[in-house]
Amino acid sequence: MERLRRMAPLLAILVATAWAGSPPPAKKPAPGHARQAPVVSQPMRPDEPMTTGMMRKGSMKGDVRKAARSKEATMAPRMEQEEKSMPADGH
Repeated sequence: MERLRRMAPLLAILVATAWAGSPPPAKKPAPGHARQAPVVSQPMRPDEPMTTGMMRKGSMKGDVRKAARSKEATMAPRMEQEEKSMPADGH
């Protein structure tokens, strides 16, 4: 018990300094609030080489868009077929 009495002021100081130095809690956006789109300073240049480490040698930025359009075109019939096979109530 004596040990606890000696440590109480130290504990109070520790808690007070931790509380005083902590940042305020972050405000959460209201429900239904849409996120803001990132600001784009310049449009993408498709003829520039990619800058990330996940690229293939010689790949350009426009190649990614072309591949995405191609994949979307091949997947569209499959997606329609799957949507038709699903029940109408959505479950």
